[in-house]
Amino acid sequence: MTLMKRRRAMIVPAIALVLATNGSAVLAQETSDFPTRAITMIVPEPAGGGTDRVARVVADLLSNEMGVTLVVKNSPGGSGVIGLNELISSEADGYTMAISSNRGMITGVLLGEGMRYDESSFEYLAGVNVTADLILAAPGAPYATAQELAEYAAERPGEVLIGIPGTGPLVTAVLAQRAMDVQLTPLRFDGGNGTLTAVMGGASDTGILTATFADTASDQNLAILGVASMERLESIPDVPTFIEQGYEFADEITRIFVLPEGVPEEVVEAYAAAFDAIAAEALPSRLREINEIPMYRGRAEIAAYLEENFALLRDVIETNREAFVSQ
Repeated sequence: MTLMKRRRAMIVPAIALVLATNGSAVLAQETSDFPTRAITMIVPEPAGGGTDRVARVVADLLSNEMGVTLVVKNSPGGSGVIGLNELISSEADGYTMAISSNRGMITGVLLGEGMRYDESSFEYLAGVNVTADLILAAPGAPYATAQELAEYAAERPGEVLIGIPGTGPLVTAVLAQRAMDVQLTPLRFDGGNGTLTAVMGGASDTGILTATFADTASDQNLAILGVASMERLESIPDVPTFIEQGYEFADEITRIFVLPEGVPEEVVEAYAAAFDAIAAEALPSRLREINEIPMYRGRAEIAAYLEENFALLRDVIETNREAFVSQ
């Protein structure tokens, strides 16, 4: 080898080492100073819905707490799969985050199509609220409590129709049937309003809707048979849980904020501290302003909660896959 070639051979790796060292230094600096620029929050649902409203409240509060702009980006489609795929495909630097829900995420993993993730693909930051499904009865139905529905349906296997607005609420329907030891027949309708209309008009004997529909249901003289939460919800304190009525099931829904797996620990800790700070101050009142029920779970608590919740939902879906696939 000539002297010139030997020198070139020595220079090339030296340059590579310098570049790698400088790159690591830049990354370390960016991580320690996080955040230094705008953050994108992906909402995997259309604008205007409950998830979007929660996202915008949290984005506003985090912007003030972290000192940078949080840009809300709606990426709906595929029951949340499109938006979460977008998150997973983003750079794991902390500048792209997303909102989802416990039930939406796991039903997407188990039943969706085209997802590039599973429940281990995310860094879970916080859960901020709680809601749950109601079971409603059509006007004039011969049952106004969970027990009366169970007794009526037990004598008529498969005859009682239960309207559902999507795959998620079908989880509640399956849990209710197991707990009550009855067979109901699910009917899919177009969203919550479509399901409400079907129950009001008698096209479905019963229906499943989130607690946000409680006032409308009461205004339309629909009997609310119970709420699928662990404890009574503060927004509807007069509605008993199914557990109170002797049926051991709950299907609570919480909106969760996530990063893609692989984000530096320092960045994750910065987010966790920011969520803890807003939860201790303005978040509860801001959520109540949009008729959401605050229920905060920080980084460690939400991870433990989701591990248990995902196991429950996985069992429900896998052991009743035919019911979900048929819908």
